[in-house]
Amino acid sequence: MAGSIGIIMAIGVSAIFGWFLILGLLFSIQDLDATINSATGQPVTQIFLDTVGQKGAIVLMESIIFMSYQPFTEGDRPDHCYWRNVFLRVCETVPNVIFNIIS
Repeated sequence: MAGSIGIIMAIGVSAIFGWFLILGLLFSIQDLDATINSATGQPVTQIFLDTVGQKGAIVLMESIIFMSYQPFTEGDRPDHCYWRNVFLRVCETVPNVIFNIIS
């Protein structure tokens, strides 16, 4: 039960913070046509460039990229342990099978 509550809470919190991000971006648009037809080709990047400059835009884009990939990196550890164990079993079994075939 706690696992399902945690999943629902994570989805809800992500939805709320995503909504605030979208609202913040919408209220930060200074010129819609210039934002859509910008040289960067990315409206979100152009909004960040217009509001906080180049260094601030780099920091904000890196933080968004990091936060969007964080759930994947949390699940990476159990996967790594599982495949490490599978690989170790295969590495122990295959040489024995090859040795038995040869001899």
